[in-house]
Amino acid sequence: MAALSLHSTRCKEARPAKRASFRWRGKVEGFTLVELITVMLLMGVLAAVAAPRFFGVNRFEERGFADAVLSALRFAQKVAVSSGCDTEVDFTATGYRLVQRAACGSGAFTRLLPKPGGGNYPTQAPGGVTLTGADLYFDRNGRPRDPASGNAITAPSTVTIGSRTLRVEPETGYPHAT
Repeated sequence: MAALSLHSTRCKEARPAKRASFRWRGKVEGFTLVELITVMLLMGVLAAVAAPRFFGVNRFEERGFADAVLSALRFAQKVAVSSGCDTEVDFTATGYRLVQRAACGSGAFTRLLPKPGGGNYPTQAPGGVTLTGADLYFDRNGRPRDPASGNAITAPSTVTIGSRTLRVEPETGYPHAT
């Protein structure tokens, strides 16, 4: 047997070496040209439709300004409760301002409320952003009131900023986005 294995070893050495085969025998993976073009077309259509909406500066400014107005409403209510002084949110077509009464219990709303970071609250809306809303003030208990009559507001007060609507609840004065 030993001779047989020697003989088989010698026979293998005597044969010329086989050339390597370049034939691919595995599974071919990847994308076809049709699939790549289809994906590129879909991406192009999505970019043409979605990009103007996503990158429209006016929508971002509108959202940011609505968030700022909502924060100002909450701040005005908290200041009215903590200071015990009526605090008005005065809306115009171009912005809003927060003011308190000259004398804490009575008088006209003339004293501008300072912002927590410095400066005062007359704030202008960004260009292209529209603002509509009824003026209101928060009394020392945080309830919203009508500045013209001084009566408590019985229906929700709304502020519209572009396509966004903010709402102030009548009894609690809770401001929120709808």
